[in-house]
Order: sequence, then structure tokens, then C-alpha cells
Amino acid sequence: MSYLMSNYAPLEVTFVKGEGCYLTDTKGDQYLDALSG
Repeated sequence: MSYLMSNYAPLEVTFVKGEGCYLTDTKGDQYLDALSG
């Protein structure tokens, strides 16, 4: 995605589940999906 600003290094995370506004990674950590539209 070269059209986005690269202020930060990409997260090394793999999402395995999405439910509502939350994403779950392979370690079971949950993230709030604040970018969905």
C-alpha cells in the first residue's frame, strides 16, 4: 500500500477472527477495529 503514509513499521500480526468491531490474532489478543467503515 504505497499510497498510505508510512509513519510506523507494519505490525507483525495475523488476524484469525473478526466479530463485531473486534479482531482476534493468533495469540488470542483482541484489537478494536477503528478503521472499518
